[in-house]
Amino acid sequence: MPSMATIQKTASPAFGKVAVFNYSGVPHVAVVLSQGYGTFRVRESNYGGDFVSERDVSFSDASLVGFIQ
Repeated sequence: MPSMATIQKTASPAFGKVAVFNYSGVPHVAVVLSQGYGTFRVRESNYGGDFVSERDVSFSDASLVGFIQ
């Protein structure tokens, strides 16, 4: 996995890419399912993997670091 510093926020959130977040110094990843107007939908899991959810994320989300393939 690339370092947090090399992930580009300007990259497109296309289907199958991995969205990378930084929540108060804790990295988090989610799989991109689709892209909307100003948002994108992700599927993610908690650390233990026992809870999977989907949510819409704004491109302006301050925790969003960027996307990787």
